[in-house]
Amino acid sequence: MFTLIIEDKHGGIADEYSFEEGEFFIGRSHTSDIILPSDNVSRRHARLYTVDGRCYIEDLASSNGVFVNGRRIHEVYQIQRSAQIKVGDYYLHIESDTEASPEEERTWCRLTGRNLAFTNQVFRVQRKVNLIGRGKDCTLTIIDPSVSRIHTKLSVERSGALTIEDLKSSNGTFVNDERIEVATLHHRDILRLGNVEFLVEIPDQEATNIGKSPSPRERERVREQVREREPAREARRERSVSAPLPVEERLSADKKPPTLEEAWSMEAPKRSGSSWVLWTLVIGFVALIATIVLVAFKDEIFGGADEPPPGAAATAPATSAGAPTPPAPSAEEIARKRAQELEKRHKEIQAILQVGRDYMKDRRWDLATGRFNAVLELDPANAEALRSLNHIQMMEKHKARLEEARRLRDALKRGEAARILREIDDASVYYTEAQDELHKLQDAKPTLLLTADNLVRQRDCQGAITTLKEAQLIDPKDPVVIEKLDQVNALLGTRKCQ
Repeated sequence: MFTLIIEDKHGGIADEYSFEEGEFFIGRSHTSDIILPSDNVSRRHARLYTVDGRCYIEDLASSNGVFVNGRRIHEVYQIQRSAQIKVGDYYLHIESDTEASPEEERTWCRLTGRNLAFTNQVFRVQRKVNLIGRGKDCTLTIIDPSVSRIHTKLSVERSGALTIEDLKSSNGTFVNDERIEVATLHHRDILRLGNVEFLVEIPDQEATNIGKSPSPRERERVREQVREREPAREARRERSVSAPLPVEERLSADKKPPTLEEAWSMEAPKRSGSSWVLWTLVIGFVALIATIVLVAFKDEIFGGADEPPPGAAATAPATSAGAPTPPAPSAEEIARKRAQELEKRHKEIQAILQVGRDYMKDRRWDLATGRFNAVLELDPANAEALRSLNHIQMMEKHKARLEEARRLRDALKRGEAARILREIDDASVYYTEAQDELHKLQDAKPTLLLTADNLVRQRDCQGAITTLKEAQLIDPKDPVVIEKLDQVNALLGTRKCQ
């Protein structure tokens, strides 16, 4: 079972179809199976059909083409799961109830946001061809002023390699801080689109990444660590020059280990045979005396066998506790960390507010509402976010009134349309459009007056009054309309009116 959802240029759902198999023609002609009433849709624009449980679309040589996921097609195209099709001003979304194949559900890579409003936000790349940008036609939509509408293309090659291609974006595409036209992405590369950075994670390369050469960003980080350790290494080198090395280090430093006699000569000049014997006897005698003294006076020196030595009880807990606990952070350190966190949050809030302001300029009220609600999650008392949400709510009401007035105008209910248009005040961004619509309605006022005169000649006074009241709704202060309305009301009940 397939479900076709048709979305108009304003984002509303225009129609919805469900089908299992068959052939359907799409166009603006009334003979089409799926009618899209728009000037940029050809009379017979495209053909949609199913074969063996798969759905296909074909461009029938239309003037403005058929776009699937942002790319114009020139031949029969198999529609994948959750594809987006653009025909004129309409977007067609086709969903399938059948389970997706493993190929469609596979995650080729993950893009994890590193800054701005996208920090820790994960975008999964599950298609082999992906358009990335801030436009609605893109596979991955990145809403940021520095990102172009269609910024770059991410493709999965037959070999499984991921290729990134810049699509002539304004602010460029960067891989590991190097601007590229076309490049191959690797695991843990840094991808930057304009000002938005992402960490590239490729599941297929996570297990095989051990032993491979690090990325340029990682190599630069290692170089910085080496440069930071260089002063300490120089200090140790200077100390080694000024003071002689111990015997063990000198033994390890020599290519050929010296003999025992050579090692002894490094510490002291050679002794004669008699001196060696004499010093051996002296050292042995001193050791014997020390042993006798310790045995005789051990209780006085160390205390009783059952009594622990002084200070043992005090030192036991510290010894059993292992390493000493680190000192608690000072008040200054806590205050500094707190200030850094507040500064980071302030910058994040300002970045989100700027995105919301840009959406308001483009009159994209739903997206702007999402950004300002995100600000309130971080700062519930943010005055700009609260003020902007109130403004957006008012603008959405004015937009709805303008659309309702246009619908009434098309239904020839001009007076009611004019009344709604006058409710849009000069503080609204839709005020200029509302005034233009009012001027167009006032152009129809002379026609309404002539129609009323003809109805009076035909003795249809009630029809003339209805027409004049509609003209009065268009322009309540017009004295000509008021005078004619009084004249026709005076004729009611006379022979001149039926």
